[in-house]
Amino acid sequence: DLAKRLLSTEVRKAAAALFAGGAPRTVRLQGLDIMNDDCKEANVVFVKAQESTDGGTSVVNLRSLVATVGDIFLRNKLCQPSDVTRADKLHVTLLNSKFRTAKAESESKAPAPRVPFDASEVVSAYAGAFFGD
Repeated sequence: DLAKRLLSTEVRKAAAALFAGGAPRTVRLQGLDIMNDDCKEANVVFVKAQESTDGGTSVVNLRSLVATVGDIFLRNKLCQPSDVTRADKLHVTLLNSKFRTAKAESESKAPAPRVPFDASEVVSAYAGAFFGD
């Protein structure tokens, strides 16, 4: 209930201030990447969020909003500092090995170890692909 209230009040005010005066609200989704350095041992594949061609500062504003939400949630003890990450890589996650489980593992209470995957072909094929604004 507290999180809902904060999102509908404080976060809404922060977003309104950041995007006031007709500030652009469009982010370009273009290019695949991975979180680590080795495509053959990937855990996360994502689409990059970039500035749109409208020349605005929507990604900068979005990063500020992410930081503001983290600060508000920390201040209200809804998360731990380790839960709040920097927004250097704003993205849309497509594949995440954290959610890759076998049937036997899903029945267990213990979290399954991450099993990296080879993302080299998909990243190579779609490294510069445009997914939309």
